[in-house]
Amino acid sequence: MAKAVTLVNTPNKTQNFYPADDQWILTQLPFKASTAIAEGALVCIEISGNTTTGNYTISGVENASGADIVGIIAEPIVSTDSDYATAGKRKGVWMPRTQTAKMYFKV
Repeated sequence: MAKAVTLVNTPNKTQNFYPADDQWILTQLPFKASTAIAEGALVCIEISGNTTTGNYTISGVENASGADIVGIIAEPIVSTDSDYATAGKRKGVWMPRTQTAKMYFKV
């Protein structure tokens, strides 16, 4: 079996995640305006300066520890969506019920 290889100095990918057990709940969360997010991406609370905005966005590659991750987006946000430029639009997110919830990662 081949091993997945990440090249040196390549950012971690924060997409292609999917729930792997029954420890996940699907909920609706408000999202940042004008940000495309692929289905299966990790999402976190948006922070502007040192303040949370109340909206969610894609988790940055700098969030390697996963401390700010709240879930996995269940539907894509694309620039052709009618609400793409709307802050607070609600999208489906898989949120873990426990700290031991398992997820798949597609490589």
